[in-house]
Amino acid sequence: VLSIVFLIKIREPFGLLFAVVAIPFGYIIILILWKCYFKRGQHLQISRGNDEFFFGDSADENVLYNKTDIDKITRYDDTSGRSPNTIDIFEILVKDGSTIVFTNSLISGTTLASKFSDKWKLKIGLEQVGLVNFLRMIP
Repeated sequence: VLSIVFLIKIREPFGLLFAVVAIPFGYIIILILWKCYFKRGQHLQISRGNDEFFFGDSADENVLYNKTDIDKITRYDDTSGRSPNTIDIFEILVKDGSTIVFTNSLISGTTLASKFSDKWKLKIGLEQVGLVNFLRMIP
């Protein structure tokens, strides 16, 4: 903040332009890290051969789910083609109406797809959303 005030006092046009451009990008990065910080304890215990898996916000708060009760798995990606975004959001819809939402920092998309590839034949659908909606969806 002090450097921005200093740049305004000096009337450095390129420095001020840099500050105006850098602040929104810094805000986005801090927002993503802030949201991911509180979900750092998420726990997923899933295997390819078992019908049941556990998911919870911590290792102590696991909920048992059955793979046959899964209605749909969706991977959300942002629509900006030049975005260096490497975060994917996964949403698992269960037939009872509950949802499981987590990012690919917990499990990668290819690994998750391999856990449902045998007898469940569940495919992970892709849905692209705008950057603002994507940031809102981060658990």
